[in-house]
Amino acid sequence: MTDTPWKCDSNNRITLIYNNWLSSQVNVEVAKIILEEQLGVCVQLLLLPVMDGVFLINNKGNETALAILEFWKINRYEDYKAHVQNGKFISDIGELGPLGRVGWYIPHFMTHDPSALNDNNNQEFIRSYRYFRTTPKYRLITGSRTWSMVDQQIVRNLKLNLQVEYPPENNTEQYLIDTLEKAQLEKKPIVVVFWTPHQIFGSENPPQRVFLPAYSEDCRKLSNIERSLVDCDYPPTTLNKLISDAVSKLSARAQLFLRNFKYQSSDQLQIMGDIFYHQMQPREAACKWLKNNTELWMSWIRESSPSRPQQDLPLSIGMAVLAASIGISIIALATILIGCSIQRRSSTRRLENRLAPKTPPICIVFTSIQNAALLWTLATETMKKVMTIHNRVMRRNIKKFRGYEVKTHLDSFMIAFQCPLDAVACCLSIQKELLECEWTSDMLAFPDLRKVVWNDHVVYHGPRVKIGIHFGSDIQAQYDTTTRRFDYFGTTVNKASRVSKVCERGGRIYISEETMQYIKDQVIQYDSFHDTNMSTTATSTMVKHVHFTLFSSSHEDEHSVAAHGVDDHPIVTPTPSLKQLVASGQVVFELVEEVFLKGLTGKHAIYWVKEVNDPRSTFIENYEMHGRNHVAVAKIGSVATPLSCTTTTHAVSGITGEESPLKSPSLMNVSQLAKYDFQASIEQTLKNSATLSEEEKSILIQRFVLWSACCEYGSVGGRACLIRDMWIKFPDSTLMKFIANVLAQQDEGQPCHVMETTIIGESTTNSSNSSTRNDDVNFGLEIHEDDQDTAVKYSHSKDETH
Repeated sequence: MTDTPWKCDSNNRITLIYNNWLSSQVNVEVAKIILEEQLGVCVQLLLLPVMDGVFLINNKGNETALAILEFWKINRYEDYKAHVQNGKFISDIGELGPLGRVGWYIPHFMTHDPSALNDNNNQEFIRSYRYFRTTPKYRLITGSRTWSMVDQQIVRNLKLNLQVEYPPENNTEQYLIDTLEKAQLEKKPIVVVFWTPHQIFGSENPPQRVFLPAYSEDCRKLSNIERSLVDCDYPPTTLNKLISDAVSKLSARAQLFLRNFKYQSSDQLQIMGDIFYHQMQPREAACKWLKNNTELWMSWIRESSPSRPQQDLPLSIGMAVLAASIGISIIALATILIGCSIQRRSSTRRLENRLAPKTPPICIVFTSIQNAALLWTLATETMKKVMTIHNRVMRRNIKKFRGYEVKTHLDSFMIAFQCPLDAVACCLSIQKELLECEWTSDMLAFPDLRKVVWNDHVVYHGPRVKIGIHFGSDIQAQYDTTTRRFDYFGTTVNKASRVSKVCERGGRIYISEETMQYIKDQVIQYDSFHDTNMSTTATSTMVKHVHFTLFSSSHEDEHSVAAHGVDDHPIVTPTPSLKQLVASGQVVFELVEEVFLKGLTGKHAIYWVKEVNDPRSTFIENYEMHGRNHVAVAKIGSVATPLSCTTTTHAVSGITGEESPLKSPSLMNVSQLAKYDFQASIEQTLKNSATLSEEEKSILIQRFVLWSACCEYGSVGGRACLIRDMWIKFPDSTLMKFIANVLAQQDEGQPCHVMETTIIGESTTNSSNSSTRNDDVNFGLEIHEDDQDTAVKYSHSKDETH
């Protein structure tokens, strides 16, 4: 570094231990030059395996000055605890600067070649794991046999089109380098498990990192590895500097240098690139870098500047008095402002703590943003702006619906409610408000935040929030004297967290069976009171005029419908509560699946909170849940429910669950919900109509014809008939196309037995035109088969529930 001769002090000596990788050698070469040429310390370099170096410091560190400048902490965390934190003569003096990381990498051309980039494949998308769900099966070369087990779990759990391959056991590092360079040269896509810092990242076209879901300790814990549940990135690690106790015998400037020696990954890669790609000697490359970064290395050895001598003492005293006066005034003002602020925060905290649920049962809500970890990794600053808007919406609704914000972490909220009705209403309101926020163009540039318009309706706009809710009694509220807030513990909290994890996509609200059951009971009570205190006309008028778009708290007056004026005056109604929405059938609960939840016994039913008239619900059902086998739909309230041979009916206000949509025909509801109910119940089984048996086809046709016959009665039925006719003219699903074709075949002369039926209590036969109306009649199905065809007819029954 200098042309002047230098001489080290033999009594001022240190041994720098390095390992058999280039970045470790680069560190000791830079340190050796500074110590010898600037500080007069004699330096000896010693190549040892990592833990041999640690053992040497613990054995000889009290008498010999020793140092390791790059220790990968997280890779050997147990060794670090045992031999560094609890070592004899060894100390950790801080980080070197570069971040160590094992991860997945792809050739440079995949993110920079214009032919590989288009509107759908931008750099950010190609560098995310989701890109490999859209590609042919590429090779994934793992770094070692140990890593391969975890890599296979990641590929399987994230459903990626990658084939894991092992590298040779000898010369593994060179094989991985050659593989990446060959793929770059031949423009062949590949994924290689590699690590940084490494000299290959100092090349002109360095490999690009693939962003997997962010690392967490929970994801990578041993039990998850043993159960093949890992689905996140490798952990990053700091590179730490270790010294022996005998380093204290060196000069003060030498000790200062070892503590201050710190640079960036780019500095390290620049030196390694010169060695590996420009064939420079390690000392030569280190000297080149030091000459180009004089200010940095001088800061490593610069001592604090001595105090300047005082001059013009009288003037200094006068200025000091003036400064002291100003300072006292500022301090007094700041004290007043801080006191007011503290008092206001304390008052707000006391008010919030009064709203905190303290006695079981308690309803717990967990929220999170879809793919938030990737968004934080790709665009930290943008996500900060997103979270500012997101958190404002969350907290406004938590306050509005009397919730209690327990804690937050990055994009996630934990909220407590005393009443599940408030919890569900709050979550529905949050989902609606997030759609209406003003998200900027830089936010909407990401697929997980992009605006989605379907049938002229905005179904997604901004972050997609996943929500899970559970209501239970196995919970305890505890006041934390440090945070001065309440926290919650118990199985109820665990189950709420697990329910939120079942919600695989944002924009949805999933609830447990216990939550749904509580709401059912509340609505049944509401329905009974409602039916007793309001006439049929008043009820009909209320349902007709209330615009179900917003939600009031469950604690508001449920029955305070505004007085109806004369007929020619507009009717003003309050915002409906969730009970009203559920009772009217505008909100239903659809059973998604029964699953095993981690840490809990048995299977647990998970329900989707579905707003029937919300375009997003229809979009989710048709495009995101298409192919899922829906087990049941739970509808609560006075809305008429389909009856079938396999249906268990709970009075008028109960829950009806259809275990199989094609087991038997049912009398379809002719309300506005009929379109959704009918399509959702059977369309999933009709992707390929050839798989249906003749019996199933007959039952399907019967259900459709039964519904069409309802068009004869009243205006409600007439509207249902119009919907059905629109389906036949403009079939928008496999279901409608199939039925239209079947009916067309029957019109050509094929026998049709389905019109020999009794519809809604009206006896219809070929020999009699008399009719008797009876709305309480149910229908039983009898199937008679012979060698020619399958005849389906209904038997009239008043006493049986089918």
